[in-house]
Amino acid sequence: MPDYRHLQDMVSPRARRAHDAGARLCRRLTAASVIALGLASCAPARPGLLVPPRDLSQGASRPRIERVVELGGAAVRGEVQPLEAGDGVAVVGEALWLRGPGFGRQPTVRLGGEVTPVLGFTADGGLVVRVPAGAATGRQALSVRTAAGQAETVVEVKRFAAAWDAAGQLSWVDAGVPAPLAGLAPSVPLVAHLAFSSDGRAAYVVGPDGRRLTVVDMTAQGGPRAVFALELEGTPVLGLEASRGAPVLALVREEDVMVLDTTEALRPPRSRPRPLPPEVRAGRPVGAALSPDGQHLAVALAGSGHVALLALSDRADARLVAHEKVDTAVSAPPLVDLSFSPDGRTLWVLSGSTPKTAEPSLGPAHVTAFSVAGSLQAPLTGARRFALGEASFPVALAVSPARPLPSGAAIRTPPVEAQVFVSAQDQGEAGGGLFAVAAAATPLLATLPSPPTASMVDARGQWVFTCVAGPGGAELVWVRANERPTTPGRAPIKGLTSGCRLEGQP
Repeated sequence: MPDYRHLQDMVSPRARRAHDAGARLCRRLTAASVIALGLASCAPARPGLLVPPRDLSQGASRPRIERVVELGGAAVRGEVQPLEAGDGVAVVGEALWLRGPGFGRQPTVRLGGEVTPVLGFTADGGLVVRVPAGAATGRQALSVRTAAGQAETVVEVKRFAAAWDAAGQLSWVDAGVPAPLAGLAPSVPLVAHLAFSSDGRAAYVVGPDGRRLTVVDMTAQGGPRAVFALELEGTPVLGLEASRGAPVLALVREEDVMVLDTTEALRPPRSRPRPLPPEVRAGRPVGAALSPDGQHLAVALAGSGHVALLALSDRADARLVAHEKVDTAVSAPPLVDLSFSPDGRTLWVLSGSTPKTAEPSLGPAHVTAFSVAGSLQAPLTGARRFALGEASFPVALAVSPARPLPSGAAIRTPPVEAQVFVSAQDQGEAGGGLFAVAAAATPLLATLPSPPTASMVDARGQWVFTCVAGPGGAELVWVRANERPTTPGRAPIKGLTSGCRLEGQP
């Protein structure tokens, strides 16, 4: 082996001293680093720090819920941030931190009758969950089950609905126990279009100018509060549609559609507009509906009486996959409203004469159920048509978001016979009616005291809401969604000067 010791004589004494000093410093730093790492490993982890499930014990003891901490609508990552003072109400979409021992690594959580996915585990063994869409409201059981047993507590759950009139004024409604909430002051500008995120924690508002998207945190303490705004370039927004089953929001305009990813519901990122096909632009869009999976956008075209089905799978294009006429017996039947069934397999379209287009030749109002297939050759086919003989001027279509019962259940509702309701005005504009679209008939559920302006079914399919234009302003009217005639409940909506539109949390 070569001997290089003679080379040391070629290095100056000054260089050797600098080298020796550097070596001693490195040894001291290394020792200090080891001591620091040892102290850090001995220090207890912060309770709210999110950790992998593998870092937790299996949970051999019976679970116990000691405390439920409200986290609001913020994204869950890194470390949970408890609100300074919770209001004791868990709003749909709000994150909750369940604290207590024995939760283990694979617990089953249920809230309000719905299985609740676990968003994360904390260093103290706690769980982070989000109030699920479709949860029952009021005082509801919150349970955590493991192999060792079950823990249970009670949580107050609330679901909101939004009501806004032609002047853009907004009011909030308790959709669990039907009643307007006059004490909640809206913190948003004037409203022309409104939709909720798929998890319910955010509402998206576009004003009359159609050039700004305002995000409202539905889980904020003291009531919904505007927290973010996105300026929109291009032509004004004509329609705002959110998917019920996927984090997708579509802003429909005259020449294009903007599709936003709402995974970060309170701060969605900007998206590049996708041009609409020529057939859609020429047909004058008057309404739209987004499929539950967020993959398809159905657009009603006033100029031709057609429904266009667009595929949104391509990030750069809104591809036309179907272009079907709603009523072949009429040259251009007025299209009033449209909506998908909760499983996305049926597209419901309401058509008929309106006060602005009243013509005897148009005949009675109709509800057409198109089958939505996965085949590219025939993605949209006519399935069934329902005539609404007693409905003079159809106003709005409401499809229950509650899914049909699964196969094997004692009673199963086929997708094409999902609960569908139509509100309509009388020809004399003295009142109206609320109809249920059933398999064999369209029974009148309720006679309305004034002309209706909108309809909505709550997330669990229990209530049908409609808004009527009363003599003193807007009134909220509701009936049970059981296809049986009944006396409706009524309540004035303070602050709204005319009939209103309705939209509810999922």
